[in-house]
Amino acid sequence: QGLSKMRITPEIQAFVMDALASLQLSFPIIIEASRNDTRLRDHIYAGFDTIASQLSQGSTTIDDAVATARELHKECREKESSLLASLAQIDGQVKDAQEWTNGKLALWQQKHTALAPRFQAWMGTGLGSLPTSAIAEHANLVDEYQDAVDDYTKALHDYNKALHDYEAKLVENSTASAEYAKQKETCEQNQAKFEESICDSGASLQSTCNAYLSAYTVRAQDYQEITSSVAARTIDRQAEWKHLKRVSCVLRTLAAMEKDGDLGANSSASADVNACYQTDFANANLTITEKPLPARQSCQVLPAWPCTAAFVQEEYAGLPAGAAVAACASSCSEAAMPSPTPSPSPTTTPAT
Repeated sequence: QGLSKMRITPEIQAFVMDALASLQLSFPIIIEASRNDTRLRDHIYAGFDTIASQLSQGSTTIDDAVATARELHKECREKESSLLASLAQIDGQVKDAQEWTNGKLALWQQKHTALAPRFQAWMGTGLGSLPTSAIAEHANLVDEYQDAVDDYTKALHDYNKALHDYEAKLVENSTASAEYAKQKETCEQNQAKFEESICDSGASLQSTCNAYLSAYTVRAQDYQEITSSVAARTIDRQAEWKHLKRVSCVLRTLAAMEKDGDLGANSSASADVNACYQTDFANANLTITEKPLPARQSCQVLPAWPCTAAFVQEEYAGLPAGAAVAACASSCSEAAMPSPTPSPSPTTTPAT
């Protein structure tokens, strides 16, 4: 009603135009403020992926180190088992060679025992005092003695060969035993390194997990505070936008008036002003789409610890037969295990 009596003077028109121009400067500022809040929210949100990637990268590096140590130990035990089987085979060959040598020795001794009295009988009886029949018998004795010498010589040769083979097997056995002992020592060192890698893995996984949980908690708090603040500013900007747009609408109507009384009742200008107050000037571009708080990632399950029954069953049950592992001597023990990682808990996101 007051506006209906307003006089349209050049001064009034100039004021209205200046006010309109001033208001137009506010709208880009409001839009930019909305964009800044979106970028701020997205920056905080992207940080969740960053800390989650550090969790997965740490797990991958640790897994690779443990897998390498596990494979080295397994391959070492397989070679140890193979050497042990070879050593057992050589042991059997040594025993066989020893039995063979003993048999050849017994045969040679038998031939020697049979030959000695024949030799003494032949050498002890003079040919001149023997009758003709006895000389012929003595000739037969010489032939038998020669046969016995041949048997004796062959038995001695067989014994010497068997003895040589036996001594060669002893050398082979000694070499194989030394190689096996060295391999077993290497495997025990690899086992200790593997068990130590499990200890390092568990400690590192727990440390990485704790760091992630701490970083997630801090970022979640920051994100909730930011989203709450952004939501409040979004409401304020939308209200400011509507108000300034409505004022601009009214001022544009006033700027279009040409004479006094144009805002009178039932005038088109009056209808335009009323329309300004009825119009919803909400700007959808000022709405910042909600992004729920990302769920907390689960940390990698901690490994079975060395010296525990679970670890022995999991890691050593499948090793080759004959490659028994050494007694556990890892630096970590069940009493010093890190505490289990808590499971992810549900989180809430403030509405925007």
